[in-house]
Amino acid sequence: MNKLILVIGVILSSTLMACDCCKSNNTDQTATTTQSEIMTEKGHDMMGKMDHMEMDTTVVYYTCPMKSHKHIHSSESGKCTKCGMTLVKAEITTIEEAEFYGCPMESHSHVRSAEEGACTECGMKLMPMELNKK
Repeated sequence: MNKLILVIGVILSSTLMACDCCKSNNTDQTATTTQSEIMTEKGHDMMGKMDHMEMDTTVVYYTCPMKSHKHIHSSESGKCTKCGMTLVKAEITTIEEAEFYGCPMESHSHVRSAEEGACTECGMKLMPMELNKK
């Protein structure tokens, strides 16, 4: 019986500490979400003006390599606020740059080349890819 009470106490303590950690992370996440929303608005503005842009214009931002965290954006390199992974460079490109060779690994989706070759991070063969507007 004493062991059961001790186990329940440890579980409750752990749960309370985890909740307290989540509260402190929510403040940081709110700031990043606001920055993400601003970047997203800029991204949508840029996508709408893509036809009017000069061909050499590129918008650079940083995003989480995890598919479920693609909404995390920053104008500078850093860490994802959800998982802690290093943000990777991403670009909004012109239509001429929509077809490229890229690494098939999702975490290396930022590795792109205009011609065949190997991924600079893992050495896998770059595969033909195409950006799709959504």
